[in-house]
Amino acid sequence: MNVNSADLASQKPLESPAKVPAHQHVYERVRKLILFGDLAPGQAVTIQGLAETLDAGMTPVREALRRLIAEGALVHQGNRRVSVPVLDLEGVNELEFMRKTLEAELAQRATSRMT
Repeated sequence: MNVNSADLASQKPLESPAKVPAHQHVYERVRKLILFGDLAPGQAVTIQGLAETLDAGMTPVREALRRLIAEGALVHQGNRRVSVPVLDLEGVNELEFMRKTLEAELAQRATSRMT
């Protein structure tokens, strides 16, 4: 079957899935680097370094870093320095408390749904 340009022009364009904004994509990638330990606690993070590593623009990296700092996943140390936070004893105790509280509640809910 031959398709000419008039046939193509009359067709509706294929709908593509919504594109993820660049800063969102960079945010997700940096977040994974932190969660999986590829960025170690205490490690300095630079906009330029991440832009090169992730093959991304400086603006999306900057926006992702702002969001991660606001969430506490990164720490702004002044003088434009950003690093991965180091988990201290207080943080470990807080995580332990949250896990004990949540896991007990989740186990109770799960048992009520068992067959």
